This record gives sequence, C-alpha cells and structure tokens, in this order.
Amino acid sequence: ERQMCIRDRISEWLKLDALEGQQGAGEVEVKILLTPGTGDAQADAAKAADSARWFVDDQEQEKGEPNVLHVAVVRARGLKAADKSLMGPSSSDPFVTLVFGDKKEKTDVVKKSLEPIWMKMVELPVPVTKDKKLGPLPSLDVLVEDHDTLSSDFLGKVTISPASKPQ
Repeated sequence: ERQMCIRDRISEWLKLDALEGQQGAGEVEVKILLTPGTGDAQADAAKAADSARWFVDDQEQEKGEPNVLHVAVVRARGLKAADKSLMGPSSSDPFVTLVFGDKKEKTDVVKKSLEPIWMKMVELPVPVTKDKKLGPLPSLDVLVEDHDTLSSDFLGKVTISPASKPQ
C-alpha cells in the first residue's frame, strides 16, 4: 500500500503488487489531481478550472469542478501474460478498475497487450462537509486485470492511501 498526499499533483509510474507467491506484476502510469473546495463558489471554480488544465492541452478552456479527484490512467508496462498462446506470443487483454469509496470506473480493454495505453481520464466526486469543504478521503485502488469472456484474471493492484500531510 502506497501513502501519498492526494492533495498534491501526482504523475508517476506505480509498481503493481502481485498476488502472494507471484513475481512482479509490472507498473501503471497514473496522474492524480484533487481540486478541493473552500466554500467560496467563484474562487473554487477558478481554481478547479486552472487545475484541470494540467490534464489537457493548456490552450483549451476548461471548466473544472471543485471537490473532484481527477485520475488519468495513462498506460502500463511489464504486465504478465495471462493468456497462453500456442500460436505466437502469450499476452493479456488488460483493463483498469479504479475504486474510490463507493465509486468504480473502468477503462476499455486493450486486446493482446502487455504494454497497454488507455489515456482514460475520470472525475471522481470526493466527500464534502456541509459547508462544501473537503471531507476525509477514502483510498484509491488501481486494479489491473486481464479480461476473459467469463471472468477476469488479476494482474496487479496498487492502493493509494491519502496521507494526512504532504511527504
């Protein structure tokens, strides 16, 4: 489990934890940004719009919302092959599930890849107090799985727990 200050901008490769007894599961690249609200609607909107530009082309106008956790699942590398092949190399059909409190978001499946590129951005609402300020944050789980017709195989996982203060 990884401790990070979710209140900071995060853009890095995170090592995936494998199941016990298995070798390394690879890495996933994510960008994470929290836009906390202060209760001042005008100031919050301006700050959220400014923060949201970090994820997109700086030339574009962005609205942005306060009290949102922006997560971009960029890509992965070094994933293990879950689908064995008699013809050609073994591979996986990976996808990512993000779990943040009671919210779940999934990327698309990338067929036959151990180095998938998703470029998927999601906005997850964060808990707020009555005066619309940031409440306690749940952990963010980044789960990488191999898609199969009847079920999915675990490839790796990283949990990002909000640190109470910046590291």
